[in-house]
Amino acid sequence: METDAGGEAEVTFTLPDDLTTWRVMAVATAKDEMQFGNGDATFISTQPLLANPILPQFARLGDTFEVGVAVTNTTGESGQLQVATELGRVDDSDESPIQFVEGDKRTAELKDRVDAGTSAYRFPVTAQQLGTASLQFETQLNDFGDAFQVPLEIRNVPVTEQVVETGTTGDLVDIPISVDEEVLPNTGGLELNFASTLLPPIISALQPATLGPEWLPCLEPAASRLEIAANLKRLQEQYDQEIEDFDPQAIAADALEVMAELQQPDGGLAFYPRASRSSFYFTAPAARSLARAVNAGFAVDPQLISGVKTYLNESLANPNRDRSCPSTYCKNYVRLQSLLALAELGDVRTDFLSSLYDYRDRFYLVDRIELARYLWQLPDWGTEAEEMSDQLQEIVYETGRTATINLPAAWRWLASDTRAQAEVLRLYIAQGRELETIDRTLKGLLALRGSDGVWHNRFDNAAALMALVDYSQIEPTPPSFAATAQLAAEEIGAARFEGYDNSTQTITVPMDELPLGENVLALEKEGDGTLHYITAYRYSLPGPQPGRLNGLRITREIRPANQEDVLQRIGLVAPEKPLEVEAGQVFDIGLEIIADRPVTHLVINDPIPAGFEAVDTSFQTSGTYHQAASDSWQIDLQTIHKDRVTAYANQLNAGVYQMHYLVRSVTPGSFAWPGAEARLEYAPEEFGRSASSQLEVR
Repeated sequence: METDAGGEAEVTFTLPDDLTTWRVMAVATAKDEMQFGNGDATFISTQPLLANPILPQFARLGDTFEVGVAVTNTTGESGQLQVATELGRVDDSDESPIQFVEGDKRTAELKDRVDAGTSAYRFPVTAQQLGTASLQFETQLNDFGDAFQVPLEIRNVPVTEQVVETGTTGDLVDIPISVDEEVLPNTGGLELNFASTLLPPIISALQPATLGPEWLPCLEPAASRLEIAANLKRLQEQYDQEIEDFDPQAIAADALEVMAELQQPDGGLAFYPRASRSSFYFTAPAARSLARAVNAGFAVDPQLISGVKTYLNESLANPNRDRSCPSTYCKNYVRLQSLLALAELGDVRTDFLSSLYDYRDRFYLVDRIELARYLWQLPDWGTEAEEMSDQLQEIVYETGRTATINLPAAWRWLASDTRAQAEVLRLYIAQGRELETIDRTLKGLLALRGSDGVWHNRFDNAAALMALVDYSQIEPTPPSFAATAQLAAEEIGAARFEGYDNSTQTITVPMDELPLGENVLALEKEGDGTLHYITAYRYSLPGPQPGRLNGLRITREIRPANQEDVLQRIGLVAPEKPLEVEAGQVFDIGLEIIADRPVTHLVINDPIPAGFEAVDTSFQTSGTYHQAASDSWQIDLQTIHKDRVTAYANQLNAGVYQMHYLVRSVTPGSFAWPGAEARLEYAPEEFGRSASSQLEVR
């Protein structure tokens, strides 16, 4: 192609016989002046005989369905139409992932007399293997013909079962692994996660969001900033972790200056500037922040601490001295907080402890946890401390990975989930509980973080970081050890840990490499430190499977769009018969999710059978006649894929939630319909799944 100086070009081309649409972009370059230009045009060529594929977007192993071709005859002739079909594999290997149900497994032919217009021809096939199939269709009518070749992906069924075990070891631990002979060989496998410590990977993410520049010069924000700075400084030093743009001394000095200005003549701290008296409610928590600042090495004015101690002693003796705390609860609360603050300042007391213990069942939950932890440090109160701890254990929800406190709804506004979880962790550490339980509780605390890697507010972050500091004190430092994993006496992985760099490593073994039957997974550690491990064995069994209730419950309902009649409801029990529908219909798929406790980072995944296609109602071309029922507002995000619909909820309280979407039946056949699943992103062993079933499209 040549151009003149103005950049104009003349393009000559020949349309191939087998194209209906030809798109040309011409780029013209002037020889002498190096001028550039471009043009874009679309040309339409009409063929006398036109063939188009009739295929689903994907298929799953075991599906039986129809593939075919739609033939449009504009030749003006009638005659004998020949359709030839050949199945193969995209990578040109011998065996095709799909096979014809009847006759030869790879080729099929048919003949039919046709006139003008469009006719469809279908061939029943079954999906036998994973991979991408190649389908080639050739059509011939008299002297006219058309042909095409298209791919079709055969996907696996989703992983439906998993067994998770977590723990710690100082030398050797044996974990039984049972691989059933009927498990699907191409699905799931074994994943091992080794760690020398749980904290360093999260420390560097905490500072920016927890110490933001905007805050009021009031007591609680100042105390929280001081406590966060002190705790981050200690964690930074403990794990030799660099935190970018973090100046703990400057942050502490700023907060301490505000707190000094808030100190009143009686030694207490006012909540806001120019307040007329000390805050009986917040002075004790602020005093604990001062104690943590001293422990972190910050320079704190001795007069500030001395005045606070005087105020706490007087509050312990007479909580209602300024007539602002007349109720029995208020008096006991102030006395408990005063004892806790004085203890952190170095003065462990037992004043009024008997009356506080007698009042224990009327305290709010976090107060009870703090009282139990205080009792553990007093030798004469061991029996009472153990009794309180046993009662609190009844509201801790434990799984293979986490241990999370289940806050009663009536208390949630008085103490956040984060603060309660942090106090439970500190209680377990004070008790000297086994490290496996402490690790699970720590993971429960970490799971309460938001998407930015921190907890919900500055006060929650201060409480959580204090618990992390307590946890750091029970870890040996620095770790230096090697870990190996053997399955059936064969080594499947090894890891080496030195200090706090690369503190986590992952080993994976696919299902087809796991030995069948009963075997032992042996994890061995040699050296100084503690090996933290998580083993997750994931697998699928053939055929429809019942649903599961592992902390969450999910149920699927199918009804015609815009109608109330339910065609099928699938819960924990698989339906006795497949769902039978006609092709070309629109249906509303509704999911009901039930949580019996507050949960965070919930992921909903609902697989779509290959005979359905999801309808994206956000497109204007989707029309407005069919509308899905409304979702619960707590469902934050919904995304449509060709084989599934996913959704996400950042935080849900205990309750029942709804999610809906539309599908259209498009491909005749018999299709596997895996169960819908709701699970926690960071604790996937906490999940619910509806039973799997079968779909028949006529």
